[in-house]
Amino acid sequence: MAPPRQGMGRAPPNGTCYAPVEGASRRRAVSAREVSPLARDAGVARGLRTIEWLKAELLAAVGDLFRGMLRGADDLVLDSLAHIVLVAYLLARRLGYSYTRLDLKVADQVRRHLDAGHEVERWYGDLSALSRHFRDSRREARVGLAEQEGSSL
Repeated sequence: MAPPRQGMGRAPPNGTCYAPVEGASRRRAVSAREVSPLARDAGVARGLRTIEWLKAELLAAVGDLFRGMLRGADDLVLDSLAHIVLVAYLLARRLGYSYTRLDLKVADQVRRHLDAGHEVERWYGDLSALSRHFRDSRREARVGLAEQEGSSL
């Protein structure tokens, strides 16, 4: 995945952007009122370019997935699926949604499809398996955090 012109680091809090501090090599967070309209417009343009770039990455990953399926290339299929998930998370964040909100929305859709008796669930039990995977992953994450907290004491 080729990066955009500038990195997609952590987004600043609402209403702030990062601007150079005069006479220093570091940047500081400044409020939107302190930033010139030109700098604000440049930030908006960069954000839009990033979103367009991520959309193109998503389409390219879907194309790679189809090519991998056609060729029976397991590595390409798995890499493409992982790339699609990754880009979906990055795109959600650039559109203003948190990773947690996306996780909750996915979990909600799994529950709704389970309740509706989705065909994939009836035929294969995939939604139940995915629901168990999410539950087990959360449990493992809680256990891992508890172990880390216990070892740091």
